[in-house]
Amino acid sequence: MTLRHLRIFVEVVNCGKMSEAASKLYISQSSISQTIAELESYYNVKLFDRLSKRLFLTSSGRELYEMASKVILSYDEMNQYMTHITDRQELKVGATFTIGATVMTQILKRLNGTCPNVTTRVVVDRTPVLERQILHGELDAALVEGTVKSPDVVVQKLMQDELFLVCSPEHPFAGKEQVEIKELEGQDFIMREPQSKTRKIFETYLEREHVAVAEKWTCNNPETIKSAVISGYGLSVLSERYVRRELEKGTIKAVPVRDIHMVRDFSLVYHKSKYRFPAFVNFVTICSNFSEIQ
Repeated sequence: MTLRHLRIFVEVVNCGKMSEAASKLYISQSSISQTIAELESYYNVKLFDRLSKRLFLTSSGRELYEMASKVILSYDEMNQYMTHITDRQELKVGATFTIGATVMTQILKRLNGTCPNVTTRVVVDRTPVLERQILHGELDAALVEGTVKSPDVVVQKLMQDELFLVCSPEHPFAGKEQVEIKELEGQDFIMREPQSKTRKIFETYLEREHVAVAEKWTCNNPETIKSAVISGYGLSVLSERYVRRELEKGTIKAVPVRDIHMVRDFSLVYHKSKYRFPAFVNFVTICSNFSEIQ
């Protein structure tokens, strides 16, 4: 049994299918099947139940997955440590969409000023994707808006981000000083995807007041949402940071809703066993002073 066996096994679990794991690892599906068979033979256990062409982890498979993931992470941390003994450093960071579009460049600019020899690689995606990549050692840290579930991930809250109800200047709400939440009944909305933290916060208020809106668009890209709002396709809820320039130009209008204050947390997340190499420490320090970066 080798590290290669464990990497292949973990990838099969993450993908859910041997064919997808084979494609991602650039090896044949028969090699995947042989590797799993060798693991099962070596430990004399069954790792997967195969039902209706789908793979389901057995209890032994779940235990091996937890331990194998830690072994792979430790090995990758060792490799990273040895790499960072030299002057060459690579920092792999993630950001959710709004953070990636509004503050990540400022943070990295400040990082480059303190660590000029650091090469950074940035991934912008949803919080669950970034959390998974941190757990697998694919990212050193991430800045997220959503909720992280794993107990193996450290969550450091940085600040709160205010959410605004926004519309085009031509919308009937644009001229109002504020609206009642009941006035949102039946209004056309451009909504974030169901997993979005922004959407969940907004829906909490709608459900509390028994208000139903018309979901005309569903989108996970805030830039597309902003464009649709400007074009008059409906109302939406977006970060004040994300629409700050449009608010100043008057191409988007913020509409206060009586007795509603929508906020979410921006958080720094990283694996609790993360090796603290210099670039990582500097990145964490800069993020901890997030409020100064405005």
